[in-house]
Amino acid sequence: ITKLKITFDNDDARTETVTLLPERVLKQNVTFSKPQSCETITLEPIEWTEGSKPVLGVDNLWLWVNHPAERAERVVPLLNIGAVVQYPLDKGSVVLNQLNIPGKETNPENADKRANIVGNLLRNLGCAFAPEKLLLPGVNLVSVPIPLGEKCNAYLTSDKGFLPGQPDLSHFPVGEQRFDGLRYDIRNFRTSPLPAAITLDAKIKEVSGVPVDSTADALFFLHTFHVTRQPKDGETPTVFEYLVKYADGTTATVAVRLGIDIGMLNNTGDVKAPSAASIAWQAAYPKAKDRTAAVYALRWVNPKPTLKITSFGIRWPEKEAGQYGVPLLFGASVAHEKK
Repeated sequence: ITKLKITFDNDDARTETVTLLPERVLKQNVTFSKPQSCETITLEPIEWTEGSKPVLGVDNLWLWVNHPAERAERVVPLLNIGAVVQYPLDKGSVVLNQLNIPGKETNPENADKRANIVGNLLRNLGCAFAPEKLLLPGVNLVSVPIPLGEKCNAYLTSDKGFLPGQPDLSHFPVGEQRFDGLRYDIRNFRTSPLPAAITLDAKIKEVSGVPVDSTADALFFLHTFHVTRQPKDGETPTVFEYLVKYADGTTATVAVRLGIDIGMLNNTGDVKAPSAASIAWQAAYPKAKDRTAAVYALRWVNPKPTLKITSFGIRWPEKEAGQYGVPLLFGASVAHEKK
């Protein structure tokens, strides 16, 4: 790059054009004609030398900002990329972690790197990891599928009564599958007409007794939600629950909130991942190309990892029984941390 156009706050009236030294110069300093106060900076290469590689890029960029002297006492960057910042406060401090950790990484190695940064940050702060361990699919977990078997009560094909008026899920993968690095066993309805998911309705208010018979650091639920009534903006209602039963007779309730722990089955445009779950599978409907079906994976960290889980079930919550739609549970998986 030999000339670079720099625009502040997307305002064409506030631009600088700078001349850069020939390529192979590793570091160059550029001073603007006057200081600029802005929220965004846009860099646009406008001239470059001819070469065999047409790709242009800047590997590293430093922006020097003139802050008031007292700011250094209030704001302490902990990384050179600014993603982790410390704010001294009285005798302690607040640490802001802006590192984005998506539910699914395009490059699996990045998940491990991000987990190491967050893990080291928490350790340095003296934070306890129990019960919320850093349990990451594809990184430090071994999974064993939990077949739903005869507990299934919902067919996925329209000829067997899938959700009336909706495109069916005949294209959903069945049998032994791996989603987001975890193993699931989806009941195979292609060899014979069998229900392949668990659902709830006005008559079926609870399905219990899915056998687990194992300890677990975490359980993963492979599920989705057919929305029939949208909640109000900003609302994240609990639309159903999982009830986990232990060998000592105690139970744990897993509240599933729409938009947080589960997303919509039917989507137009891009599928939006829930904030606490990942998109495990998505595909356009074969007969409705303008809509995309999506299934999500919810991780529940077990607060009693040494106590055997005997079974789990799915049920309506007392106050929200079916008023927003119906759930579909396709499978579950027991996960243990790699030792």
